[in-house]
This record gives sequence, structure tokens and C-alpha cells, in this order.
Amino acid sequence: MSHFDRQTWLFFVINALACIGLNIGVVGVNWFIIEATRQNMMLGLYSALSLLSAFLMLVFGGELTDRYAKMRILRFCCMGQAVLFFVTAACVHSGMPALWIIIGLAVLNMPLMVLFSTASRGAVAFVWPTEKLNRGNAVLEVTLQIGAMCAALLTGFLYHRWGFEWLMVLGGILTLAAGLVLLWPHPWPDALPAERKNYWQELRGGVVYLCQHRRCAWYGLAAFIPTILIFVSNTVVTGFVQQVVGKNALVYGVGEVCFALGALLAGMAGGRLLNSNKPQRAYYLLGGLIAALGWLMYNRSTGIFFVLIFVAGVLLSGLRIGLNTLFMKNTEPSFIGRCLSLLMAVAMVLQALFSLAAGHLMDLCGAPSGYWVLIGLALCGGGFLWLGGKTQPEK
Repeated sequence: MSHFDRQTWLFFVINALACIGLNIGVVGVNWFIIEATRQNMMLGLYSALSLLSAFLMLVFGGELTDRYAKMRILRFCCMGQAVLFFVTAACVHSGMPALWIIIGLAVLNMPLMVLFSTASRGAVAFVWPTEKLNRGNAVLEVTLQIGAMCAALLTGFLYHRWGFEWLMVLGGILTLAAGLVLLWPHPWPDALPAERKNYWQELRGGVVYLCQHRRCAWYGLAAFIPTILIFVSNTVVTGFVQQVVGKNALVYGVGEVCFALGALLAGMAGGRLLNSNKPQRAYYLLGGLIAALGWLMYNRSTGIFFVLIFVAGVLLSGLRIGLNTLFMKNTEPSFIGRCLSLLMAVAMVLQALFSLAAGHLMDLCGAPSGYWVLIGLALCGGGFLWLGGKTQPEK
């Protein structure tokens, strides 16, 4: 096995194990909240606290991923997540009030998840050479989709059969396994950088870098538009299926699987849908996405709904792989962690704002109107990409 193949295999195994464990935590916690409290308000409280803790971690987490070796950060997150899941299982077993468990998970769970995500995304630029970044981002996309699909299937079966306590044990075992794999000898540098400045100087350096390198900033914003679209679509598609298509949660669940299969297919294509050396292809993918969203707005057929959701998964995943590669190629490796983290913090705020806007618009104008928000986001992505292309790269 070649050195490059070994890198690909190890990176895949680590992220696949961690993503399955982390997604089990996400899906399982939501079900636990509804089952334990019978209050949608409590789910909203959990989401709000998670958003706040994630935002704070993203502001500071990017500098941490540049200050310390990526693999050490990933190992810390996996081990920390495993401990958190095992402690949660023990708390449930001991009969601790659900409210305290929910608050603890909201404060501790999301920061570890976003730090892992930032470090994993930033590690792509160190694991793969510049000319192979598309392959690295594709491998990461495949692991994300496999993690989401496996977690959904495992959670649905195990939660019903064994309950939340044992689900947390399984999540802990999987994340612990990912952390143990990272203890084995691997081909990536694991030493601390030789010289680092004051923490706040480093954080400020990331902000200054984005302000001074506008091409990097525009491409970075464009790269996060697919992620924002996916998050906001959870609000739009759920209401649309219930209120317009007139189907139950099973149809929505099958639609989620179709989306994941489309995204998985795009990941397996290895970034061929959008070659970062030819970013103009992104306009065609964005045009196709807008057409699919417009068709979804007026569609009432369940079969066509599944097909269009699958197509949206292919296009969004292809855009995410290609645009992330384009962003990384226009960013100095030593600043990638900070830039990713700061841009992700902005994206998280936009996710919350656009989700609220989509829900409010759907209540006022009907469920199909939520797709206008998604189409507007796709157009924003095209605008950011155009601005990045028109901005001269800084020397």
C-alpha cells in the first residue's frame, strides 16, 4: 500500500468512526429530549444553548487548531466526546433529572463537535498535497455522509430497543475507537509548531488575514453556503412535507436517505463535479440547484420529491467539495484553521437567522415560500463566488 493510500485509509477510518459516534449523539439527544420532557420548548432551549456554546468555540477554536497539531486536536475531541457520552449514560442510569443532562450536553457536546469538525476540515490541507485537495475533501464528504446514514439507522433501531442509555454507550465506544486509532503511528506531523504568538494576537491575525485577503474571504463565504443551505432546508422541507405533500415522517426520513445517497455519490466522484481549477462550473451546479428547488416548490408527487432531493444532495455535496478546495488553495495553510473557524461562526449565525426567516415566511405565506429563502441563499453563493473571481489574489 502506498503512502498516499495509507493516508486516505487512516483519515477515512478516523472520521468515519467519529462521525457515526457524533451523529448518534445528535440524533439520540433530540429524541431523548422529546421523550423525557414532552416539550418542544425544551428542544428549542437545547438548540439555543448549543448554538451559543458552538459559536463561542468557533470564535476561539480556529486559533486552537492552528496553535496545536491537527491530529492532537482530533484525538482530544474524540477522547473528550467518549468521556462525555459515558458520563451521560451513567447519569441516565442513576436517575439524574433530565433537565440537568440536557443542559450539560448543550454546553459540552456541541463545542467538542465543532472543534472536531474544524480540525478535521483543516487537516485536509496537511494530509493531502495541494494538487490532491479535491480528493481529500471528497474523502471527508464521504465519511460525513456515511456517518450520518449509519447513525440514523443505528439510532432508530437501538433507541427503540435499548433506550438512550445504551445508545450513549455505543456513541462513546465509537468515538473512543477513533481516538485510539489516532494513537497509532500515522504519517502526519504531530508536533507543536515551533513558535507561536500570544493567543489573542493569533486570533486577531485570523481576522486581519481575512480582511486583507478578500479573495480568500469571498471564496470562504461561498464554501459555507452549501452547509447553510442544508441546515435551513431541514426547516423548509419538514414543513413542506407535512403541510403540502401531506405525508408523514416516514416520507421525510426516506427523503433524508435520498439526500445522503446523492451526497455520497458526489463524494465518491472525488470532486469531479466541480474541479477547483475551473470554478466557473460552480455556476452550472448552482443553476441546477436553483432549478431543482424551484421544481420542489411546486411539486406534489412523492416520487418526484425523492428524485429532486437526491439531485439536490448530489449538487450540494459537489459544491461543498469543490468550493472548500478552492478556498483552501487560496489560503495560506497556517491560517486555514482560524479562517475556517471564523467563517463557520458567521455561517452558524446565518443558519439561525435564515432558519427563523424561513419558518416565519412559511407561516405567513404558506409552506412553499420557504424555498424562496433557499433559492436566495444559492444566489448569494453565486454572488460570493463571482466576487472572489473578480478579486485579484494578494501577493
